[in-house]
Amino acid sequence: MGFGPLRPGRPRLHGSACRRHVRGVGVRGRRGAAQGRQEPAGVRAKVGAAAAEADPAGIRVRARGMSEFRDIPAYRELHREVLAAVEHDPVVRETCDALTGIFLAGKLAPGQETNERQREVCRAYICAEVPLFLDTPAILGVPSSLNCYHQALPLADLLYGRGPGLRASRNQGHGILTPAENARTADAEGDAR
Repeated sequence: MGFGPLRPGRPRLHGSACRRHVRGVGVRGRRGAAQGRQEPAGVRAKVGAAAAEADPAGIRVRARGMSEFRDIPAYRELHREVLAAVEHDPVVRETCDALTGIFLAGKLAPGQETNERQREVCRAYICAEVPLFLDTPAILGVPSSLNCYHQALPLADLLYGRGPGLRASRNQGHGILTPAENARTADAEGDAR
């Protein structure tokens, strides 16, 4: 998701969502305004450099800020579906709230309690990203997509599971990336069992 610690000074978000997030976690004034500009610019620079390295011609790999998706009708429709599911489907709401809690618990300073504003801001950002987990091919007009993340998420279990409710399209994949050394350790532990 592109987040960094929520302690004052390091949230990492994309586009205009950063300003809302910075205010939501309590960073105000000039410091909050500066973070709202600098953090997304740093993320965009890193992602842009990686995309250019992977595809110098810019034909297969493109980088976009989260705020750019608001202009795409398929994204807007999927976002409406996500918001409706969070409001009306208790399983989706509980899963989103669990992810919000996991995220905030790992980002706050020791002993710091979350407040409703922080949970709202985090939930809104999660809801803004869920359409990309659901159907990036429809949003970008491509035949298929693989959404990669650095850890397992309860939301992925819900979206890529079977049954009714909010589910990813059949052309939308999901992968969990881990460093090779962790994979070797996990393989060794798995062999020992």
